[in-house]
Amino acid sequence: MNEIKKIPSWDLSDLYDSIKSEKISIELEEIDNEIIFFNKKYKDKLLLLSLDKLYISILEYEKIKEKIEKIYSFVDLITSENLLDIEVSNKGHYLREKLDKYSANIMFFTLEINKLTSSTIIEISKIENISRYIEWINNIRSMKKFQLKEDLEKLLIEKKSTGKNSWIRLFDETIASIFVTVDSEKYSLDRALDLMSSSSKRELRKQFGLSLSNEFNKKEDLLAFILNTIVKDKEIEDRWRGFTNVDSSRHISNFIEPEIVDSLFTSVKEFYPRISHRYYNLKRELLGFEKLNFWDRNAPLNFAEDTKWKWKDAKEFVLSAFFDFSPKLGEIANLFFQNEWIDALPRKGKTSGAFSHQTIPKLHPYILMNFYGRNNDVMTLAHELGHGVHQVLASEQGLLLSDTPLILAETASVFGEQLVFQSLLKSCSSINEKKQILSNKIEEMINTVIRQISFYDFEKRIHNRRRESELNKSEINELWLKTQKESLGDAFELGPEYRNYWCYVSHFFHSPFYVYSYAFGDSLVNSLFKVYQNNFEDFESKYLDLLKAGGSKNYKDLIRVFNLDASNQDFWYKGLEVIENLIDELVNIDVEA
Repeated sequence: MNEIKKIPSWDLSDLYDSIKSEKISIELEEIDNEIIFFNKKYKDKLLLLSLDKLYISILEYEKIKEKIEKIYSFVDLITSENLLDIEVSNKGHYLREKLDKYSANIMFFTLEINKLTSSTIIEISKIENISRYIEWINNIRSMKKFQLKEDLEKLLIEKKSTGKNSWIRLFDETIASIFVTVDSEKYSLDRALDLMSSSSKRELRKQFGLSLSNEFNKKEDLLAFILNTIVKDKEIEDRWRGFTNVDSSRHISNFIEPEIVDSLFTSVKEFYPRISHRYYNLKRELLGFEKLNFWDRNAPLNFAEDTKWKWKDAKEFVLSAFFDFSPKLGEIANLFFQNEWIDALPRKGKTSGAFSHQTIPKLHPYILMNFYGRNNDVMTLAHELGHGVHQVLASEQGLLLSDTPLILAETASVFGEQLVFQSLLKSCSSINEKKQILSNKIEEMINTVIRQISFYDFEKRIHNRRRESELNKSEINELWLKTQKESLGDAFELGPEYRNYWCYVSHFFHSPFYVYSYAFGDSLVNSLFKVYQNNFEDFESKYLDLLKAGGSKNYKDLIRVFNLDASNQDFWYKGLEVIENLIDELVNIDVEA
């Protein structure tokens, strides 16, 4: 049997059997009726309810939200594997418009929650049933001073489908249409990026790098216009809401203090010379190049022959690492393989990258990735399974409390990678194999921390400049090159061909300022893993409790259990020193041997 046929694609029938399913139409009608009844029952009446009835109203709200989110999830998932299917795209757009309207018609509920008095909030925190929602209520109230009048809030929700979401859709379809031809072979964007990174032949990496740059160049004007529009759209909403800084709304939605993120940002930039600059100069020497170019950034060092993984072997290795840490973790991860919850088969029209979509608590998450058999793909599988396990564990909190803030959402995923990395190290049969695994891990951590903070830096500059005026593509390119040169260091000589590589980074378009959560998560896990390795008492159960909490507790309380404090800059230094120590280990491994 051809190995490619053994790579799984998912089965979305636990949601719906197709985008044209009659079940969707029936559920839309149910939602419509429930919203009409909900409005009659609670609109403009929330402040008059007893706490018992307020609790019941929250349960009813949650039930409606779950029905809406179920359809949203299906649309997102089926669209992600059919980006070039016009019928799916059009039907998905129709459903999103309808769901946006439903969301607008129940948003009065959270606005009225924000009118509850402080004394009522104190009472809520003392009553058994409703007190479980106190974190959700407090999170809503954190937006109180930034909320608009109800009619404006409804307008913003309903205009999403013809505003920002339409531009995101255009970005997705534009990126999905990119193919490159190298040596008479046609490659998708995802495959071309993969081969530019993974090929051991420098000339071939260069061909892919230049071919991609050429394709980006063809789309550059359009993508610059899309980015300008999305950034301006955000600036207008931020201004109306009263957000001071370009990233303030992201910090509020992450329930994190700006000074914590600033500390992360300055700490990582301070470590640029000690981590990325140092490592890439080492890499340049090992490869024997005078200078590195962008197509060399992820080039294999070939200390040992790179393992070509079969799907079955990757699955068993990752599961073994999860089971070794915690049988509970392993059992949940195994459900994804047993029940066709993973889509790892690369194919035309499928989105690039990887994600785990949590859908709704009553069902289960779905994982998307593209598996080519590389070591990086095994780490991606571990990363997304970490997300998936986290989402399953948090689902017991219910819809409103299961959604984990971004700053903690990367915890289980990066922890999963660490478990697999440690297993890979233990399985080494030679010094060269250990070097290979160490260098792969260092590069993955640099990509997760240094690169993502350089992305955050780029975004901040773009959004601040856009407040003044529209940026032309040359200005965007200039800011891109500047931030990337700062993070990569003098080992690189970046020419104009790299100027437009911002074009394919979906987070810039989909989720502004999301990227710092990756750096936060990696640094947190570095510290957390040190705690684990130091035999912290009852670590496994406390770690699982952290994952089960979802969004029901504040991140400070959750990490305090492990004696960790993100407000202390030493917290970030210790996390970054883990990467520095791995570079030391790589440099000194021959001496120690």
